[in-house]
Amino acid sequence: MDKYVAELLVTLRDIGFSWIAEEIEETIHSGKSIEKEISEIQGRRTKKASMIVPLTQEEQLMLCLETVKAYFVDLSDIWKEAGKNISKAESLKTLHIQISEIESIEPVDLFTPQFKGQKENLLKLIVEELGHE
Repeated sequence: MDKYVAELLVTLRDIGFSWIAEEIEETIHSGKSIEKEISEIQGRRTKKASMIVPLTQEEQLMLCLETVKAYFVDLSDIWKEAGKNISKAESLKTLHIQISEIESIEPVDLFTPQFKGQKENLLKLIVEELGHE
């Protein structure tokens, strides 16, 4: 496993996102499917067969960046858009969606006020790195 990927997985676990780290790890360990031409007996004909190969270090890193982007950047945009759509569909002037732990009335603050700036910085870093593919 790529050194930077391993460090990112440790960081995700340290900040309470073990499930994201596990998702990335499982995908990396699953590898990718490729098609390969295989010579049949006595080399007369070839046939195509699929096989599983490991992800390259770059593919592992890109997978990490795309996954982090999906959970930390895209999800907040989807949440915001869902609120707009619900409000519009129900003809509401205002809408407040609250998420709470099971058996609790205390709301979970998904996106803190400073999140917008952090999200923009994270997106910039991810886009810059993805652009280096």
